[in-house]
Amino acid sequence: MKQKGEGLSARKQLILRTVVESYIENGEPVGSKFLCDCGKFTCSSATIRNEMAELETLGYLEQPHTSSGRIPTETGYRFYVDLLLQNYNSAAGDVERIKSALREKRAELDSILTQASRLASTLTNYTGVALRPGKGNAAFAKFEAIYLAPRSLLLVMIREDGTAKTRNLRTDTDLLPEDAKTLSAALNACLSNVPAHQITLPLMMKMEEMCPAAPVLVRMAVKSVYEAASEGESGDVRLEGMDRLLGYPEYADTESIAGLIGLGDSKTELLDIVAQSEEGEEDDGEVKILIGSENRLGALGSSALVYKTVRRGGKIVGAVGVIGPRRMKYQNVISMVDSLANGINELISDDAPPLLPEKGEGKTSDD
Repeated sequence: MKQKGEGLSARKQLILRTVVESYIENGEPVGSKFLCDCGKFTCSSATIRNEMAELETLGYLEQPHTSSGRIPTETGYRFYVDLLLQNYNSAAGDVERIKSALREKRAELDSILTQASRLASTLTNYTGVALRPGKGNAAFAKFEAIYLAPRSLLLVMIREDGTAKTRNLRTDTDLLPEDAKTLSAALNACLSNVPAHQITLPLMMKMEEMCPAAPVLVRMAVKSVYEAASEGESGDVRLEGMDRLLGYPEYADTESIAGLIGLGDSKTELLDIVAQSEEGEEDDGEVKILIGSENRLGALGSSALVYKTVRRGGKIVGAVGVIGPRRMKYQNVISMVDSLANGINELISDDAPPLLPEKGEGKTSDD
């Protein structure tokens, strides 16, 4: 498949890159005089004008007004970011700086992603975004019942991605520490990797046979597992620093402002963008950039979304990125997003300690 920019001469590529970078920096159309004076070209101004006209014909540049210079089109931006990605390497200093900022939030994946979106917004002056895909009827890979008191157990349910949910189980009769061990064995034998919709009465009866001393406890545990596995189907999106975009001229008109406000109601669409961008392609672990209409979300028609997925155990557990104007400083943003995602991946890697339950989950009780 022919790549955007393939076949452009070295001079055309340099002109296009210079136009994009100047427009990103200043927000003003770029003319041939600026290019002649910037010191990058030895050819005549007439040659530069002809090259710019050809780039416009090819769809890389456009002229907003007859007498003005030119600005990049979406195709022009795409050429630019593809070129950046080909030559990009994360700065080691940025990676360490971001890892250090994230370590205090080590315990909870949700907190790590939220902190990452705030960092993304602060470091770029755009809107930071953190996404956590829905789990649907997610199964739990492992269970552990912990004896707390004669009438109280803590049920820990751990997913394959290492995240966990907890429930406090309280009974009307006294229990022994051995009851917690027996319940753990029954849950792992019968419900490990079983989705909520496949938890049946025969499974529950089998577990009761394995725990003859505490059948009521089995029913309470199964109810908790079913409810916990059914939660969080729609996923979650955190947007930080929405107000930062209001300082850019691209968002000065009423329609653009309404689009920004509408982002808060576009959770499903944002999650779908990440999911669809992964379909049909190998996970190359690279930063993804969607410019303007490429993101298929009306509210982001004049914007760009830069993000990278976060994985644990080979499965996507989230994504972190930035939403900004199409003329965003891509080089800085790509480096920052890549460093953020790498930092999170290291914190939640299989070699790292298990993640603690999400905030507030351990406070739920089933009486």
